[in-house]
Amino acid sequence: MSPASVWHSREEKPKNIVKGLTRLGFDIRNGSNHDTATNPKTNNKTTIPRHGLVKKTVVSSICKFLVEQGFTEQEIKDAFRWRR
Repeated sequence: MSPASVWHSREEKPKNIVKGLTRLGFDIRNGSNHDTATNPKTNNKTTIPRHGLVKKTVVSSICKFLVEQGFTEQEIKDAFRWRR
């Protein structure tokens, strides 16, 4: 599996990213300008900006992080409700 095949090709609303990460079991902590998602199994974290749309490069970075955490392409697509 190539992690590049998971990358989503458009910007996303921050709430959609938070919902997807929650479906994958991440704990979400709200900050003033960013949310922090923590994987309870590994304690690794990623940051989600809450100002405007989340840019494609940030969405790609979050997907790469998820692959590194051991999630499969299908699990990521299902959690974020991405259909292709």
